[in-house]
Amino acid sequence: MTQKKTIAIDIRKCLRPKTGIGNYIEALVNKLIRVGPEFEYLLLGDKPVSKKEIPDGCRYVQLGCFYREGGRLAQLYSPYWMNVIVPQFLNLKKITLFHGPNFVIPAKADCPCVATIHDLAFLKVPTAYTRIYRKYIKFQVQSAIKRASAIIAVSEATKNDLISLMKVAEEKIFVIYHGISEKFRPVNDSSFLEKVRKELQLPERFLLDVGVIERRKNIETLLRAAEPLIKEGLTDGVVFAGKDGLGANEIRQFSAKLRIASQVQFLGYVPDDLLVALYNLAQCLVFPSWYEGFGLPILEAMACGCPVVAADSSSIPEAAGDAALLFPPADADILKSKLRQVLTSENLRSELVKKGHKWVNRFSWQDAAERHLMVYRKVINESYH
Repeated sequence: MTQKKTIAIDIRKCLRPKTGIGNYIEALVNKLIRVGPEFEYLLLGDKPVSKKEIPDGCRYVQLGCFYREGGRLAQLYSPYWMNVIVPQFLNLKKITLFHGPNFVIPAKADCPCVATIHDLAFLKVPTAYTRIYRKYIKFQVQSAIKRASAIIAVSEATKNDLISLMKVAEEKIFVIYHGISEKFRPVNDSSFLEKVRKELQLPERFLLDVGVIERRKNIETLLRAAEPLIKEGLTDGVVFAGKDGLGANEIRQFSAKLRIASQVQFLGYVPDDLLVALYNLAQCLVFPSWYEGFGLPILEAMACGCPVVAADSSSIPEAAGDAALLFPPADADILKSKLRQVLTSENLRSELVKKGHKWVNRFSWQDAAERHLMVYRKVINESYH
């Protein structure tokens, strides 16, 4: 019996409170084992996990140890983990291919590597990051680009940025869109929705923003647009679902400056079951970000029947299609106008919901997994033959 080829995948982002990248890795792994059973999948992390957290058909391998994300030790340890501990394992176990789904791969390893580059926000929106982090991530991305046998970009916008800003050869880049999880859907259980409303102390009517609370998300523009709508009585407030990032305190201070702090709610990280309820309860998802690699909350909201108003920047139009209202991210007045239309026109809301349900059918994690497998097979074939 021929031994299966092994693909090792860095899943550390799944072992923290999950943001978009963690959700991408989790969904991808769950589908890979179904559409690519010819491979053995080794999931690499840095902390203990229970068996129930690992999909059937995969093996979890803990390498090294875990340091609290964001701490100084973590910042120093993460490159050591990737560039010393991981290559030792890959070489010892004669792994066929390594996939780094979160930008980084080992600088040196015996096996070929594939890297997923989600965005180049550190170059496109430099003020959103500290100088040290910009230098660190730029070095890591440059190293990954140089070392990778193939690069997966999550949008055409990211592909174009890689070509123009990092001088990557076009034939090395494969664009693979995210899928949408089946858990995001309209919820008809009103008792469950009301339970969540009470649990999270949500207002009756609210605008929703999903994502890390940070400068790059352009939250000040959303607050400027929302302030008059709150005062006009068209909405009761704005709810943010996402952990704090760089600039979160400034954003809170800005809401106080606008005198709407009591109508702005920061929930922090929200697990998926509650996030589904938020999309179902919200009047509208507002996605005002200056720059995104893709914009998964747009599809999640549409799948739940929530209208979307989003910025027309970077990859966001690729995620939104014709199923959302788009606005220039620097223009709070246009955003205010678009939101007023959604909040006052039932016909427009119904049209956006209908278009959204149709649009999200284009995005499937199974299709994304099959496209990843095509890249894996291509790299393996070219590397070993």
